[in-house]
Amino acid sequence: MAEDVRRLMDHLDLAEADVIGYSMGARITAHLALRHPERVRSAVLGGLGIHLVEGVGLPLGIADAMEAPSLDVLTDPMQRMFRAFAEQTADAVLAELGKPRVASTLDMPIGGGSGFPPEAGTLAAELVKRHDIPADRAAHLVDLYGTRAEEVLAFCKRRSDDRPLVEGCQVTTGEIAFLVQHEFALGLADVLLRRTPLSIRGIVSTELTCSAAAVLADELGWDEVKTTREVKTFTAELADYHGVSPEMLDQRDKRRS
Repeated sequence: MAEDVRRLMDHLDLAEADVIGYSMGARITAHLALRHPERVRSAVLGGLGIHLVEGVGLPLGIADAMEAPSLDVLTDPMQRMFRAFAEQTADAVLAELGKPRVASTLDMPIGGGSGFPPEAGTLAAELVKRHDIPADRAAHLVDLYGTRAEEVLAFCKRRSDDRPLVEGCQVTTGEIAFLVQHEFALGLADVLLRRTPLSIRGIVSTELTCSAAAVLADELGWDEVKTTREVKTFTAELADYHGVSPEMLDQRDKRRS
């Protein structure tokens, strides 16, 4: 995401900027300053908790809390804390500015959240019934893509080369291709760090990285030199910013075999 900020600065023709980040924004600001110090004139970091220093970020439940219908439906203490903080911060800023809230995304479903039923199992059961796929495959697709699960499944079934990235992995080569064609994924970090839960669940390995890179190479027209460079860049990013060394990636392959 630091590279997203850098690309936005390029688009806006900003040679450097004063960057302020809170929570995940603080982590992004820090990474931007580390990677491109010449672009950051000054940096202000706030709320940089330990989850943003050690590991790959906050627990996945935080995102669920932000998308919940209201604070009242949440029971997990951390989810309630983050949701309440987000609402209170927005209200405080609007009050300070003397502005009323004129729009809200609270009830606005996005992506696979549109038309999502009260029980996720309903969607998964329908996929199993209509497409005769294993229940765990259906649950995986619904978990990652919501109501777009059937679209993703149809895309994958049209490909003769669709298979798990590595043995035992639920994410398939077809899904990676879908992310490139429909979600504008352009690199390994896009698909392994941001658009799938593979990294945060500790599943990424050397073999899996190379398998994903092969799909990206086919979809994006990378040659062998470009593919090798992308793998090295991603592996270095895992080591430098997330504490996952190449040796750890190799060890995951050995444990799987």
